[in-house]
Amino acid sequence: MIGSMYLPGNSSLHKLDPRVKLVLLVEVCVILFWPLSVIRYASLVVFVMACTVLAAGMKGLFAPLKTILPLLILIGLLTPLFLGGDETLVSLGVLRITREGINETLLIIFRVTGITFAFYLYFATTRLQQFILTLRWYGLPYTAALVITLSFRYIPSIVKLLQNVRDAHKLRDTSNSTSKNGLKRRIGELQPVLTSAVIASIKLIPVLAMSLEHRGIGSSKQRSSFVQLPHLRFCILHIISGLCAAAVLTLLIWM
Repeated sequence: MIGSMYLPGNSSLHKLDPRVKLVLLVEVCVILFWPLSVIRYASLVVFVMACTVLAAGMKGLFAPLKTILPLLILIGLLTPLFLGGDETLVSLGVLRITREGINETLLIIFRVTGITFAFYLYFATTRLQQFILTLRWYGLPYTAALVITLSFRYIPSIVKLLQNVRDAHKLRDTSNSTSKNGLKRRIGELQPVLTSAVIASIKLIPVLAMSLEHRGIGSSKQRSSFVQLPHLRFCILHIISGLCAAAVLTLLIWM
């Protein structure tokens, strides 16, 4: 999914150097694990969501929120019931909802939301090849960068393959889907679908291996890249602006 998450645009975040954006991404994730109050967590999350709207529009705001919404609802319903505290707000027999439990639940919700939007904003404004080159620029070995690239490229392909296999099995299914044992039948159908998907994936391994071999994978020669990151002397303004943004963000959080 990340492989196709990039949204073309002309915003300031699109133009910002990916190396600077990666540092800001790490800083936001670190801040979200600092022992801060709920208000400061909420302020940071609102700031990241506002940046998402400016860079990707309202569509960019609802896309990640729709993905994590079931998880947020589950956290909001279950977490307060299992966290104790001294100040009880609601008593449900043995279970108690305390102020401390509500506060911790909000912290978890803001933390999950903030990290999700921060990563979405980074990949929505950064091309995948720039992200890989950034990791290599920071010292990540070529083989590790290759593994990340293959993961980002093949996760969507495997998901699409699984959906195609499922559709093919549905077309061959002549039984009544509204039978009494509908749920049991659907669970039983998972085995042939997953088996077909695994077989199809295994058949792709030789093709992938030959493709990597043709590109010289395993050679001791230094690797070259078709796309290059801008030279640092042309990114001084980006670096300065990124450092200023990091400093301002840190000061606002701690004020």
